[in-house]
Order: sequence, then structure tokens, then C-alpha cells
Amino acid sequence: MVRAARGPRESPGVYYRPVTTPVEQLANALSDRYRIERELGQGGMATVYLAEDVRHLRKVAVKVVHPELTAVLGADRFLSEIHVTATLQHPHILALFDSGQAEGQLFYVMPFIEGESLRARLDRERQLPVEDAVRLTREVASALDYAHRHGVIHRDIKPENILLHDGQAIVADFGIALAVTKAGGGRLTQTGLSLGTPQYMSPEQATGERTIDARTDIYSLGAVAYEMLTGEPPHTGNTVQAIIARVLTERPRNIRVGRPNVPEHVTWAVERALEKLPADRWATAREFSDAIEGKAVSSATRSGARTSPTTDTSSRVGWKWRLRDPLILGLATLALAGTAFGVGMWATGRAPADQTTVKFPLTLPGGPSYLQTTIQSLAMSPDGSLIAFIGRGSRGEQQIYARSLNDPVARPLPGTEGAFTVFFSPDGKWLGFVAGGRLRKVAIDGGTALSVAAMPGLYGGAAWSGHGEFIYSMVSGGLLAFPENGGASRKICRAPSRPGTLIEALPLALPDGETVLFTSFTSQNNATARLGAASLKTGKCTLLDVPGIHALGVADGLLIYATAEGTVMAVPYDASSKRITGTSTPVLSDVEVNQTTGSAQAALSTTGSLVYASGLAPVSVVLADHRGTIQPLVAEARAYAYPRFSPDGRKIALTIASPGQRDIWVYDIPSGTSTRLTAADDGSVNERPEWTPDGKRVLYRTSKEKRASIWWRPADLSEREAPLLSSDREDYFEAVMTPDAGGIVYQLDTAGADVMYRQLAGDTLPRPIANSPGIESMGRVSPDGRWVAYVSEESGRDQVIVQPFPTGARTQVSIGGGREPVWSRDGRRLFYRDDQHFVAANVSTAPSFSVTSRESLFEDSFLRAPFHANYDVSLDGSKLLLLKPTQEAQVMVVHNWLAEVRAKLSKQQK
Repeated sequence: MVRAARGPRESPGVYYRPVTTPVEQLANALSDRYRIERELGQGGMATVYLAEDVRHLRKVAVKVVHPELTAVLGADRFLSEIHVTATLQHPHILALFDSGQAEGQLFYVMPFIEGESLRARLDRERQLPVEDAVRLTREVASALDYAHRHGVIHRDIKPENILLHDGQAIVADFGIALAVTKAGGGRLTQTGLSLGTPQYMSPEQATGERTIDARTDIYSLGAVAYEMLTGEPPHTGNTVQAIIARVLTERPRNIRVGRPNVPEHVTWAVERALEKLPADRWATAREFSDAIEGKAVSSATRSGARTSPTTDTSSRVGWKWRLRDPLILGLATLALAGTAFGVGMWATGRAPADQTTVKFPLTLPGGPSYLQTTIQSLAMSPDGSLIAFIGRGSRGEQQIYARSLNDPVARPLPGTEGAFTVFFSPDGKWLGFVAGGRLRKVAIDGGTALSVAAMPGLYGGAAWSGHGEFIYSMVSGGLLAFPENGGASRKICRAPSRPGTLIEALPLALPDGETVLFTSFTSQNNATARLGAASLKTGKCTLLDVPGIHALGVADGLLIYATAEGTVMAVPYDASSKRITGTSTPVLSDVEVNQTTGSAQAALSTTGSLVYASGLAPVSVVLADHRGTIQPLVAEARAYAYPRFSPDGRKIALTIASPGQRDIWVYDIPSGTSTRLTAADDGSVNERPEWTPDGKRVLYRTSKEKRASIWWRPADLSEREAPLLSSDREDYFEAVMTPDAGGIVYQLDTAGADVMYRQLAGDTLPRPIANSPGIESMGRVSPDGRWVAYVSEESGRDQVIVQPFPTGARTQVSIGGGREPVWSRDGRRLFYRDDQHFVAANVSTAPSFSVTSRESLFEDSFLRAPFHANYDVSLDGSKLLLLKPTQEAQVMVVHNWLAEVRAKLSKQQK
């Protein structure tokens, strides 16, 4: 206790008084009740002091509301509201002893808990044992359930407010946030004070919704449980704004990706607690508690609710093991011994019920970059014994690899260089792929790769049917069938008419040999995607009542498909009538989805095994000099694509992907701030940004309209976005403006995907720049406006071409393949990527264009893109703006995965 002391006498009747702090004033005012000993810490709303209750001889925690908060609170209203907390009596709720006002300061008193906070334990251990995390979650949920039934919502559940006494959870500060909110009213917003911690705030709390119910606490507890299991909150960032943006737009990474030993029912319970919409979360804390413990949830079968997965541990083997271990090789071989039996069972529509689910990770040669640059990068043989995937070959080129599950070595298949899709034949002995502008096939045992047919148009996916035909999706052209040994194609069908239906993509041939599933897009807008079924015999197409983005297979009476958000669903399906007969159930989350093409990087065998890649891996924006030395440029790692410097070099326009959505953002380099240019959460794809020459606007490709179009918007958001190139008959996939801003170079969806040019005023008639039978893309005009570079695969391999703008004699710039050409700002160098390196071609433009030399800069281990340049060159040409993956691709193989699916559905029915 602090006592006032009389100072030295200065003159008769005048004394010095020592200056006391607010804490000392409070201590003096409370000295007859509490003896303040020391400060324990500070939180968002109050400073906490250890004190002795002099009346009852016990230790207490006195919490003093921060002065700036006290200044805007109505003291009487705050004290009236906080008294509600005193009525709560529960073993996992910290009681309220006292409250009041002294010396102008608001305070409240609670028991002093000897132990530590959950935050202190997490700081020390980072991840808790699963059993402890589940128990603590259930104890907090018990407290929440009790308080919610008494009309009290906590509003600030976080590790700092969960105290551990003899290992048991005790929740502090119940009702305090609500009391502050009610007492402060609108003045809190005016002061800029923020209540709650962004990492644990529900979306509705983060956006300032006026009506907050008990489900906000369920979300916050889900975030705490997520951190106890993974070591970090579900959403992180360098700023409050960045965190809140992720809370509102992004799906947390699946818990089992980084910690596969977490039981699936625990992961599922936490994921549902973290749903964006309150209606999609657990209705009560009791339901959450039961679900995370593995108990049946009585209300889980109500309409619209997700269903509980199995708690049978036999179907949740979560080992992280290596195929090189002899014991594991033996287990894998033993598991595969039952596949012959499994094939027979699936053929009769029944699945073997006694097989064990086995999971293991798969490392792709060349890292994760090809997952973003390929349409179908993963394939699994019908019997589940073989995996094919696209990785990096010995020379750096994309190449198909094949691997048996009982062989730790993946074999590259000669003749598959440049492949960007892969799929199995029905007998599993051949692979189909696309490379060099042609449909091709190669025997799984090796041999010469054979050409089947020239690609008739922009590629949207392919499959191999039991009728001996390649099923090919031609963007905006429907589904075609080619004989597997070559020959003329035949049209299968177009989907039934619906507004904006333009694209039938991602075909999947079913084992019956008669049916092909496909995805019907509205101009590749993922939000409008629906699954369909085509009959190879009758040519009839039927749209299914499923808003999916990619069909993976049909087995055991279930249609398995992926959504735009990367969730794999299972729905009952009648193959004979091609009808959906039940309700979809989520069975897997966080699968990689290419938001441009809609393809999910996953494949399912007819025996029920699965291979998939986890989704939306973050990348870093970096600068690299010509030796490859990199330095970070943007602090936060996200799912970036297509970075582009503004003409003055002070800003970067880029695409940022979130589940089911892509948007254009503008990053200001000096201030380090980001601004979203396009609207979010409408399921649209907005990507491939380019600046106008004056730096005032950004143009980009979008799927907002019936067909893919080019829009633009002022970078300062002074005007709304508006169409620049738009048509009811044609799709535009990328565009750049000419240096004089008078014209635009773009890629048009035609039979060969051509590069075109047109003026923006006057004579606006489109004119071809390159329209060979092969695919041309990535057109870019030189700074002086005299030359145009683009990529052509007319020769059977991507090469960088330069010609006079808009037409004239062509010069091939690249030698061993090249793509993504970008001019230096002075026009003296043309940068591009070959299979292994970044290359700078020194060029001369007088009297004609020629390449004087080529310099291989550094190895290309950065994120690529198949459609548009995925890097840029600095103003002085000394550095490249690149995207660097922050982690290796996480690809999982799950043998007998459908056993888990069946168990989940069985649990639901019970």
C-alpha cells in the first residue's frame, strides 16, 4: 500500500505533495478492502494486479479498466452490466467477486488462480497432446454452454482468457466484453478502440455485426482448439487488417495435413465450429463438445447440417511413414494383395468392407510448381496400384512419372516431355496426355509415345473411355471423341441450354464404358459450375442437381466430386437413370483446385483409393538479381499469381486466390499496403492483371459475364470496374495494352487459340497477329511499339516468337523451348523461361530484329503459369519480380479411402 508523505517545508503553510500515479491513487482508495502487491500483466481492456483481500485473507486479481476505455464508458451502465457475470456459478467459469469505481477508475475483482494461462502453455509447448486439447476444449465448451443458457455471451474467448488451474480450464472475463460494448455504445467506434482479438474473432464480430449470438463464442473456441492442435491460430497475418481479411475470405488449412494423427472426427468438429456463417456452425457449445469427443450429435441430421464422421479408429490410420522402410513396403504389398478381390467387388457395385485405410505422403520431383500449371497433374490406375503424375524431368521440363505403390522409385516416361495433363486407359496399361498441341498416349511400361490427334481447340480436359476413345473437352466447343488409334472426331453433345452455359470441361469416363461425367461452366465461372452426364451411346447430355466443379468418380452408388472451395463431396447417385438420389456430404477438405480451369488435383481409382494434393499453398513475392540472389518484397505469403509492376515501379498488381475465388489486388511498395481492386465472394475468377501505359488503370481477365472477358478499373478505385473487351460469341483470356494506349493485344478462344489485335477507337476491326493451327498465347508488345513477342506451339513445342507489330516475318527467339516472354523497359532484352532457367535474350531492332546473344541467368525454381507471364522485370532491368513457393507440395495417397467415406455415411445414418 502506498501512503502519502509530507514533503519538506518551503514556507509557512505550504507543503509539497508527492505526485501519485493513478494506480497509487486506486491503491489508496481501496486500501481498506484490497492491498495491491504487484502488476501481473496487461490485456486489451484492463491491467491486472495481484492483491490481497484484507477482509477474507485471500489472493485476488484486481482488473483496472484502461483509462482510454474508461473515458468513453458509462460507468454506471458498465457496473450494472458486469453484475450479470456475478450470477454465473460454474466450475469452469472464473467468478466475479467485486466491482466498482474508485478515483475515477473502473475495476472488477476475480479470484487469483495459481497456475498459468493457456497462452503461456502454448508459448512453451506450441502444440498440445490431442487428448489435452480435446479435454480443454470440452471444459471451455461446458462453461460456454452454461453461460449461453443463462443469456451471457463471452465475446472474447482466446488463450489469454483461459486459465489452467491444476490442469483444468477456467474461463475468465465472462461478460466483460459485452458490458464494455453496451456501456460504450457508439463511442467505442468513434475512438477506434477494438474489442476482441482478431485471430479468434468470428467473421460477424470482425465485420461489426450488431446482432451477435452464442455461435460467435463457438467460432472463437474452434479457433483456440485449432491452435492447440496445430500450433497457430487458423488465420494469421502481419496486420490486424490482414488477419481479418483472411477470417472473412479464407478457409483454414486442414488440421490433418500438418498433424495426421489428429482423429478425423476431431478435425471435422473444429472445422465446423470455424464455418464462416453462424448457421453452418454447431448450434450449441454442447454439440461442439459432443462432436469433438466423438459422440453422436442428435441435431446433426437436421436439414442443412453437416454430418458427423466415423469415430472408428480403424479407418483413421494417420501414420507419416516412408515407403523405403522395409516393414512399410511389406504392409503396402500386403494391402495391394487384396486389390484383385476389390476390383471384382466394385464391378458388382459392392465394396469390400474389411480393408484397412493406409495413407502416405508422395514427393513430386521438381517441387510444387506444376500443380498450378497443369490441368490434371495426378492420375491413379483403375485398380489403385499405380500413380502417374507430372513432375520436373532431368532437364527441367515437365514430364510424366509413374510409380507403383510397392516401389519407392518413380520412373520418368520418355516421350512425355512438355505434358500438362495425364490420365489412365481403362485397363491401366496406357497413359493419355497432352503435349506439343497434340493428344498422345504412351504405354505404362515404356516405349514410344504415340500421337492420337491434333488438339482441335483450347483444351479443357480429357479422359479415356472403355469404348476405345479419347474424350476431349474443347473450351466453348463441347465434348469430342477421338478413336484411341487416331481418326476423325465425333461430337458427343452439348449440355442442355441454360443462361450463359458455354463450356463443358473436365470429362471423366466411367467404368461402364457408356457414361462420361463433365463440368458445365458459365464462362468458367466456378460459382456457376454444375456436373453433367453424357451418354456415349445416345449422345444425350444431362445436367445433374449438383453444383460441383470436378467429378472424380462413381463407386458404391456414390458420386464423388470436388467443389470450388476444395472440398470433396459424396452424394448418392443412380447410374442407370443418371440422377442424384440423396444429399451431398463433405468427406475431405483442402484439396488443390486450379481456380482458372476448375480442375481439382485429385484422382480416384475404381477400387476406392485416392491421390490428392492439398490446396492454396502460400507463395512469397521476391526480387531476384541476375545471379538468382533473392530478397523479399511483400511481407505476407499468400496464394499469389501474375505479379506486374506499375509503369513507375511503385506498385504491383497481382492475383490473390482464396477458396472458390480469385481477385486482383494492388500492392503499394512504399507503404506496404494492399487494396483489393475486384469484388470478392461472388465466385468469379479475376486474374492476369496488366497496367495501362499511364499507370492509372489495371485491366484483367474476368468470368463475371456469360463469356470470359477483359475488364478494367482505376487503380485508385475512383470508378467502378467496367468491360473493355466483351462479347456474347467469343471468350477473351488475356490482354495487354499497346505502349501508345491506342490498341490492345489479346488471346481469343478460337479453334487454335489465336493472338489478336484491335484498336480501341476508330477502326476497331479485330486483326490476327498469330493464328496458326497451333495455340498462340502471351502476346506482349515491345516498348517502342514496333515488335510483338508471343508463344507458339505450332512446331510441337512452346517457343518464343517475335515479329513486327502487328504482322510480318517471324523470328524464333528461344532454342530449346520457351514461354512467358517479357520485354525489358528499354526494349533491348527479352526475358523468357525455358525448361530449367530464366533466359535474357539481347536483341537488336535495326535495321531488322535479331537476337545477338542469349544469357542463361539462374535456375528456375519459381512458380510458373501456363497461360500468362507469372513474373515481371524491374524498371532498370536488373531484377526479376518472382513468386517463390514457401513449402513443398503435399500430395497424399490414401489406399482404400472409400472405406472412410462409407464409415462416415454409416455414422450419419445412425
